[in-house]
Amino acid sequence: MQTALHSHVGHASARRQGDLPHPPHELVGRDAELRRAELALRSASARLLTVTGPPGVGKTRFAVEVAWRVAGQFPHGVAFLDLSLVQDPALVLRSLARSLRLVERADQPLREQIVDRLAPCQLLLVLDNFEHVVSASLEVADILSACADVKALVTSREPLHLTREAEFPLQPLPSPDPGAPVRPRALLNYPAVELFVQRAQSVAPGFSLTQANAPAVAAICHRLEGLPLALELAAAQVKTKPPEAILAELAGSLAGLRSTTREAPERHRTLQHAVTWSDQLLSEPERRLFRRLAVFAGGFTRQAALRVCGDLPEVSAGVTSLVDKNLLQTSQGGGEERLRMIAAVRESVLPLLRASGELAAACAAHALYFADLAATAAPLLRGPEQVVWLDRLERELDNFRVALSWLLAHQPEHALRTACSLSAFWYVRGHIREGREWLQQALEAAPEASSLRPEALCHASLHNRLEGRPAEARRCAAEAVRLASQAAPPLQALALFTWATVAPEQQKESARSRALAAARASGDPWLACAAATLAAESAADLALAAQLQEEAVQAAGRLRDRSLLATSLAAAADVAWRQGSAEDADRLYRDSLRYAHELGNPWTTLRALEGLACTAAAAGRLRRAALLLGAAEATRQRVGAAERPGPAARCLLELGQRLARPALQRARQAGRALFQDDVVNLALVRDESLSTWAGPGGNPVALSEREREVALLVAQGRTNRQIARELVISERTVDSHVQSIFNKLGFHRRSEVAAWVARHDQSQPGL
Repeated sequence: MQTALHSHVGHASARRQGDLPHPPHELVGRDAELRRAELALRSASARLLTVTGPPGVGKTRFAVEVAWRVAGQFPHGVAFLDLSLVQDPALVLRSLARSLRLVERADQPLREQIVDRLAPCQLLLVLDNFEHVVSASLEVADILSACADVKALVTSREPLHLTREAEFPLQPLPSPDPGAPVRPRALLNYPAVELFVQRAQSVAPGFSLTQANAPAVAAICHRLEGLPLALELAAAQVKTKPPEAILAELAGSLAGLRSTTREAPERHRTLQHAVTWSDQLLSEPERRLFRRLAVFAGGFTRQAALRVCGDLPEVSAGVTSLVDKNLLQTSQGGGEERLRMIAAVRESVLPLLRASGELAAACAAHALYFADLAATAAPLLRGPEQVVWLDRLERELDNFRVALSWLLAHQPEHALRTACSLSAFWYVRGHIREGREWLQQALEAAPEASSLRPEALCHASLHNRLEGRPAEARRCAAEAVRLASQAAPPLQALALFTWATVAPEQQKESARSRALAAARASGDPWLACAAATLAAESAADLALAAQLQEEAVQAAGRLRDRSLLATSLAAAADVAWRQGSAEDADRLYRDSLRYAHELGNPWTTLRALEGLACTAAAAGRLRRAALLLGAAEATRQRVGAAERPGPAARCLLELGQRLARPALQRARQAGRALFQDDVVNLALVRDESLSTWAGPGGNPVALSEREREVALLVAQGRTNRQIARELVISERTVDSHVQSIFNKLGFHRRSEVAAWVARHDQSQPGL
């Protein structure tokens, strides 16, 4: 039997079931997965390959491409069977028989007739959309067992759990992170961007990725998390509106994403249809859990699921089942499993949750769980577990945003408490504007007489000060002092300390001395340390300043608080610089930078970079100083920090007098273009090797040690799989390193990396 390998392209209703569809367009961004799938099917031991993945990931399109690529291996061809319209698992064999053009006879079981037809054949069965007839999988296994030269390629939301099955999970396409370069050439290295541009050009031939629209296209791909169906639906809108308008609409809702292609299957017309199709295939307990879990944003742990969905039966088993069905994705974060719904899926599930009448209760349970988590974390953000808890809160940032929105509307006192609990996290991780806005909203919503108001005002003053709003910072601090005047000593001391950070110049030294005395008397060692650091910064007596700073550094060390230690070391470096000891200042700034970078604290990182620029200039390393100033400027702009008068401004003025203006501008621009990790590497390495690596445009490029290894192997012609084997790392990790190298160098092809390495390998032994 020879099964036909053609179809009426684009007219699914006219296509014979046994035919393999012609691909309607090029498959983008799946080269590595296609190679692996081809190898799997060509293997002599392969019998059943099941392509799994979440709704909209492109399982059918991928399987069709694989089938066309391996069709020549099967002398009797490929039989394609779309099972999406087969409602009863008992009808799967009958549908298969029709696809094989068998005329069913009454004198022999249908299963035996199929086996008789297939047993002498070398054929590939492509069984598409198997998830809703999964109970028929044993019949498929039985046929494969009886037909030694028949193989099956299945697409399903979940694996079939058969002995001879090899699962092939398909993930969304890699898409740019928010901080990725927005150069068009670099962005096209991301498969999600490549797919969007290609599909956009199919409806608007004149469309191209430009410097003007690249940021919007990158943001669209990130918003849609690389989900192919969502990207294709969004790209189709380029015919009538620019990417910037599409992005603006997606910021609110994904409901506008819909296909206008008449022959598209109903479940692919909108994301809502695709998700509803999956929702309908769940059991009732699974369906309730699936919808309830949509209240989580950006991921969650099993513990969180148990707390928020604790009134539902068998939550843990249900979560496992939803993972198996690819409706939840898993990853590792902070040493524990994290689960998440793809954002496009989640936003399509929320209307189903609302329609079920359970949305309000689910939102309340979610908000209170995260309010409790913030309260637990607050005291632990000071001390040895600081990094662990900062990372945990960072992972839950989207959930905190959802929780705070609900608390503001329904329990404003809880919102104020949660905002206070998160203030240190927002500060250390650079979320200053966001923190200020949440605190402001909570202060406005909570009762005027709330006992939390003085503390909240102190936090609000800090955020306003760092954002460059001095008048508002002083107003908050002054009100905090007034409200805390009759409070317990620790709260009084916090209010006085806050006022000391924003006091007018003529009051600064006395305010800081008073704050130090109150902090020492309060019994709070953390506040005493912070107050000593603050007092040292304004002390006119340098010997006293050095004594206070030594006290602060030792206290921070005893507390094992890296954030406090980073700040104290930077302040100690400032004192050393004022004393004329550039060498000591340089060492202390480096120590401060190490701690700040480990924490992800941009404020102290910025302060240390500016200090190191000053020490570099003092040592005559003018280009290095300009690079560091440029990097500091980029950091300041990224976090929205206010300009800080001081040594950095004087350093820049001095560089302008000692370094030619074009050279100064080039070095500052190069510093602004460096990645944050590279900036820190550059600042911590005393020699000039990192700063002299020339990228394609002449700017410095700093690769990590692992990226240098990968670049050398790419230059030797190794594939990513070969590199992974040689370095004993995963192929996905190699993919990530190669992508990072492309982004940093602005390259698109491996040959460009090879040429660049060839030019630099001899002259730059560090590469």
